[in-house]
Amino acid sequence: MAEEDGASAGCVVFFLDKRARGGKKEIDNDEDFRHTEDAVPSKRLPSPTDAELAILRVLWDCGPSSVRQILARMREGKKDVGYTTVLKLVQIMTGKGLVVRDETQRPQIYRPSVARAATQGQMLKDLVQRAFSGSEKEVVLRLLSGKACPAEELERVERLLDKLEGWRR
Repeated sequence: MAEEDGASAGCVVFFLDKRARGGKKEIDNDEDFRHTEDAVPSKRLPSPTDAELAILRVLWDCGPSSVRQILARMREGKKDVGYTTVLKLVQIMTGKGLVVRDETQRPQIYRPSVARAATQGQMLKDLVQRAFSGSEKEVVLRLLSGKACPAEELERVERLLDKLEGWRR
């Protein structure tokens, strides 16, 4: 009944028989994050903009929400944003595959199509590639160099990264 698909990086995806869910394939990326086939693109999702990321944070923290609920939560965080702005953003995000819209309910409910950790991982990989030529070691060293960190700690981290790099080869 279930086939495993390795399309999602770092996620195990199971396609269940269509008859099990009333004609829609159910995909299970992990125990806590379930969504329909429409939510999982066959290609990599685009990185969200800062505004889209703010909406995704609301959805990850609060769960599936309407535009008004998203707006209320964003205003709690002191963001000066209007209803039509949030509505337009979630429409764009739906088109990009970043969120899924449940049209069976009124008002329509939006939920993230990808778990927080997967989005963070993708954004971090993009940053490492663009800014550090793919070197995780350089990222960690840059992060640690900005703080007052004892030299022996920096050396320990560098040894660990060297060990990990050797393990990957």
